[in-house]
Amino acid sequence: MTCLDSQPLPARVESLKNHFKSAYMLSDAQVDLMVESSIESLKSTFALLQKAMEKDNNFKEINVQSHRLKGVLLNMGENDWAEIARQMEKSASRKEYKQYSSIVENLQKGMANILSFGHGDE
Repeated sequence: MTCLDSQPLPARVESLKNHFKSAYMLSDAQVDLMVESSIESLKSTFALLQKAMEKDNNFKEINVQSHRLKGVLLNMGENDWAEIARQMEKSASRKEYKQYSSIVENLQKGMANILSFGHGDE
C-alpha cells in the first residue's frame, strides 16, 4: 500500500487547537485565529486544486497547489496528511497521471471536521 492509498485518522478541530497551543505557545485568541486561517487556506487550496484538475490535469498547478497544501497541513501538525500531499506533489512534478481527484477527495474527507468548523458542526 502506497502513501497515496493509506488513510490517516481524520483531522479534528480539538487536536488542531491543542497542536497550535503546544507547538507555538499561542493564547486561546491566537489559536482561534490560526484555526480560522487554516480553514481558509484549506478551502482556497482545495478550490485551486479542483480548478487545476479540471484543466486536463494541469500538472504544474497541481504541483504548486499540492506543495501549498503540504505546507498548510504541516503547519497544522497533520504530518500523515501532509505526506499524502507530498506524494501528490511529487507525482505531478513527474507529470504522472494519477487519480488526483480521488486523492483530493480523500484529503477533503480527512479535513471535513475542520472544514465544517463554525458551520454548526462544532
